[in-house]
Amino acid sequence: MTGRRLVRVGGAALLGAVLLVSTAGPAAAARTVTELALLRDMAYAWPSDINAGGIAVGGSGNNNGAQFAVRWDTDGSATNLGTLPGAESSYAAGINDSGVIVGRADDRAVVWRTDGTMTELPGLDGYSNIEAIGVNNSGMVIGHAWDRFTGAHRGVSWREDGTVLELDLLPEADGSYVEDINADGYAVGELYSPSFQDRAVLWHPDGTVKELDVLPGHVASQARGINRHRAIVGNSTGPDGLVHAVRWNPDGSVVDLGTPDGAYSSYAQDINDKGVAVGFTQTMDGDRALHWSAYGAITDLDAGPASARGINIKGTIIGVGGSGSGADRGLRWALA
Repeated sequence: MTGRRLVRVGGAALLGAVLLVSTAGPAAAARTVTELALLRDMAYAWPSDINAGGIAVGGSGNNNGAQFAVRWDTDGSATNLGTLPGAESSYAAGINDSGVIVGRADDRAVVWRTDGTMTELPGLDGYSNIEAIGVNNSGMVIGHAWDRFTGAHRGVSWREDGTVLELDLLPEADGSYVEDINADGYAVGELYSPSFQDRAVLWHPDGTVKELDVLPGHVASQARGINRHRAIVGNSTGPDGLVHAVRWNPDGSVVDLGTPDGAYSSYAQDINDKGVAVGFTQTMDGDRALHWSAYGAITDLDAGPASARGINIKGTIIGVGGSGSGADRGLRWALA
């Protein structure tokens, strides 16, 4: 489990604090959805990741530019993780099952240890900014560097000794984004170039890269989540510009996860070790949070305009709900 680049949500604001959701399909179960607490004097919350123990991380901020990394306990209460000396903001992108958290403080990558200490991770030569995106249970950290002057992006990993390594590119690619890492050190993301649209890829623990297939006739893809079995979820884009949520099986085959009736695009954001995926779909009335069972059944999580961003092994889901107007709320869906 790691954090990912944030997807903001359109539509009307979510008002109800607690709802009862009935899921469909073979894994049908009742879920409650609750709002995660805001930090004091803040207007929005964006959770990015959740670990096996139900601890979530992300950020909480206001429309004046203030934003701080947050850890949400299982009761939804928020703790401000602070930032580095001299930094004005922070964001927590990923957490492992031991409670180690990674993210950024201004333009620097950081890790919050379980003893509460905050450590800056080394940057990458030639890039002005760097952030940590995720951390697995072995302590391997992934992230990406970018340069504010050239716009270049590069996926990276940090080894246990703190050394930062560039993840490999395919010969025709100019840069990369890394999105998630599994227990064995396999990472996923996408490559980009002016000469082609995004291509989903899998990085092996040694940093070597393999391109993932798109759906037949499609022109672009992005990989967002990977589980310990190397099942991967993400998106495949057709020539009409419509986006399909997909799963890449461990053998490399790609499967369309489907889009609900009445929607025009769907996006898969994460997958747990049981093969359950979450994400969202786009409709004329705004985004809707989705759950795909391991058998492929689609469930609308029924929380108004929302996006599901992460799911842990117990099936607890985190996401964002709201209008996208600076008042978004962090959400947690839990089995009732």
